[in-house]
Amino acid sequence: MMSRATTIIQQPGAKESISYLSSSELNSTPTAPALPKIDSFAEAVRTAAKIPQGFKDLVTKRCEERGILFVPIPNKYHEAKQAYRIGTNGVQCYIDRNVIFYSQNGSTWIPTSLNRLLDVSC
Repeated sequence: MMSRATTIIQQPGAKESISYLSSSELNSTPTAPALPKIDSFAEAVRTAAKIPQGFKDLVTKRCEERGILFVPIPNKYHEAKQAYRIGTNGVQCYIDRNVIFYSQNGSTWIPTSLNRLLDVSC
């Protein structure tokens, strides 16, 4: 049998470059924004409770922040979705797949943004 010697050809300086990159990654510090320090579990729970969990919760929170009434209308549904009264000027809305539809006259429902809905209901 014939034995053949194999040689591995490497690019000059490749090993040194990899070593340099590895050490520079270890020494670098990420520049992520600093999060507020949470000292207790109770504080963490209070902070998490302030974060809206769904789109309806977000609408509720924004209305609360602006002092706008946002309540479900008993036994009123549109396309099997709960209808809500928003504000005091007769605006109604419902939420379907994270889209807000509103009506001022009770018959025509128009898709709108949250900011537009808040402006209309004031």
